[in-house]
This record gives sequence, structure tokens and C-alpha cells, in this order.
Amino acid sequence: MPDKGNPAKHHAEMAVISSIGLITCTVIAGELLSDVLLDTSHFPQVPAALKPLAIVVFLGFAGLEASKVRSQMAHIQGRRVLTNQY
Repeated sequence: MPDKGNPAKHHAEMAVISSIGLITCTVIAGELLSDVLLDTSHFPQVPAALKPLAIVVFLGFAGLEASKVRSQMAHIQGRRVLTNQY
């Protein structure tokens, strides 16, 4: 669990957690893209017609996680971030 007593440590832990989410979403989107372009079967349970939509969704989640990482890093450095996430 993140340590809420020390704000800098809390923001650092949350940045690491969001980075893991960012990497995970990017890898899943890459595997889905490989399924579409190279006709592989990393995700055989996802219908072929839905794979392009799934790619867009996972890239969107990756973008949101990247925004959270940027925000947490700015908090660690003591800068204000103009977002409406919090």
C-alpha cells in the first residue's frame, strides 16, 4: 500500500504503479496490433472485428496512465500540474 504519511514518497509510489499500468497497456496494444497486422494469435479469444477497437482502447488507457505518471512526477518535483484528475 502506498505510504500517505510522506507526500513525496506517496507520489513516487503512485508514479511507479501508474508506470506499470502504462507499460502493461502498451504491451497489450502491441500484441493486439501484432494479431491484426501479422495474423498471429496472441489473443484468440478476442474476435478479429473487435481487435482494432481494443487497440484504440488500450492505447487510450496508456495515454491516461502516462498523464498520471507525468502528474505524479510533477508533484514530486514541486510543480503544479494543470489537470482535472484530482
